[in-house]
Amino acid sequence: MRDLKPFYDEVVKKQAAVEKIATDMAELMSDESDEGKALVLEMKPELVAAQDELKEAEDTYERMTQANAPSDVLKNFVPVSNTEGEPGPDQQPSTIKRVDFDKLSPADRAEFIHSGGKVED
Repeated sequence: MRDLKPFYDEVVKKQAAVEKIATDMAELMSDESDEGKALVLEMKPELVAAQDELKEAEDTYERMTQANAPSDVLKNFVPVSNTEGEPGPDQQPSTIKRVDFDKLSPADRAEFIHSGGKVED
């Protein structure tokens, strides 16, 4: 399994950069001066660039996370078998002899027939 911490750390670093620029812009705007508004407009390209870098870092992290995940196809693969296995301890055989069927209680007979069991003579 790959170490994704450097990718995550990069996302956190880029997020902090965006937050710092946005905070600086908000402080300048709160002055309500023309000079502050002009500085905010000058900082806009810096904010856009920082946001683009953040999106790129997030995309890289997400792709690395997906690449690091196990494949569901292999996990869910069950090989097909044409042979019937022995019935397990909780399973009834699908076909029984009439003699064995007659030995069952009426409730067990009904359960066997309802579960798809067959009786052979």
